[in-house]
Amino acid sequence: MTDRGFTFIELLICLAVLALLTAVLAPAWGRPLAEQQLYSVALTLANDIRAARSAAATTGWGHEIWVRPSGYYVRKEGETNWVTLKYVPWPPGVRPASSVDFPIGAYGLFEEMKNNTAWLEDTSGRHISVVISTGGRVRIERVSTPGGK
Repeated sequence: MTDRGFTFIELLICLAVLALLTAVLAPAWGRPLAEQQLYSVALTLANDIRAARSAAATTGWGHEIWVRPSGYYVRKEGETNWVTLKYVPWPPGVRPASSVDFPIGAYGLFEEMKNNTAWLEDTSGRHISVVISTGGRVRIERVSTPGGK
């Protein structure tokens, strides 16, 4: 008797094992991508806060960042009213834990803020925060829950 390849049963067993491995490992492949997306959104927000502060210092006009459930706005003080310079919607699966405003006065000084942290979260429960220190430094912190608890 000569071997001419694999039997149909052997092929089905290989396909079943491959399907089982794929079903077990597929969720693990998506986790790092979702975490990277959350960090990328926080980095974009932090960079826009830094850019608005720089623009306020350069132009002498106040700027502000509005973090809202749909996205965030970069706004500039105008002659008679505020002008929206940029709107960035949140990507699917990322949202802020709450709305917050970051007012930046003329010459780049942060005005009195009730809350100096923007909490972002994804659908998997991961959180990241964009924090403005009292001196104006903007940093990103990875935390387990809002408030760092």
